Amino acid sequence: MDAEDTDQVAQQAASVGTVSWGDKVRAHVPQQARITEERARSSHMLAGVWNPAHAKQLVATLTADWETISKSTMTAEERSMRQEALAPATASCDESVRAWTQREDAIIMAYLNGQLELPHPPNFLKEVLIGEHRALMEDMHEAYFNASLTAVIPATVRLSKNVAHATLVREIYNANTDKNTGQSMMRAL
Repeated sequence: MDAEDTDQVAQQAASVGTVSWGDKVRAHVPQQARITEERARSSHMLAGVWNPAHAKQLVATLTADWETISKSTMTAEERSMRQEALAPATASCDESVRAWTQREDAIIMAYLNGQLELPHPPNFLKEVLIGEHRALMEDMHEAYFNASLTAVIPATVRLSKNVAHATLVREIYNANTDKNTGQSMMRAL
C-alpha cells in the first residue's frame, strides 16, 4: 500500500467518524529502521516463551524484513488469470463436461505450479472435469495449497462457538503487535 492509499483510508475513516482496528493496520506508516534482536527480545510476544528453539524462531520472525516480502505484486496477466479463475461457473454433470480451452490450460498450469495464488481451485473446473476429478483437485488444494494457522489458546479465553473471522484476525493482530514490532508482519499477513 502506497502513501496515497494510506491517506485515502485515513480520510475515509475520519469522514465516517469511527476508526476500526483494520483502518489502523492499513493506515499505519511503516517504520524505516529495522527491528534489532534486542528490541525483538524485549517485545511482549516473547514473554512466557521458555523453549529456546521457539524463542529463536519468534525473534527471526520479528526481525525479518517484512516490507520486501509484502511488496510482491501480481502482473497484469496474473490478475487477469486470477479473475478468470474466480469467475462464476456453471456446474456440469459428468455427462455434459466441455473441452478445456488453451487459456484455461494456462491458468491451471500456473495454479498447479504455485505461480497463481487462489483461495480454491479455479471455478471453471466445474465445467471441464467430472465430479471425482474435481474432488481430487479440492483435496489437493486442501493438502498442499492451504496454510493453517494454529494457536495455543489458554482455557481462560472466551470465544464463541462460531466466532467471526474479523474477531480472530483482530486477536491475532493484537497478540502479534506492539508499539515497536509486528506492524509490517501483520500487513504482509
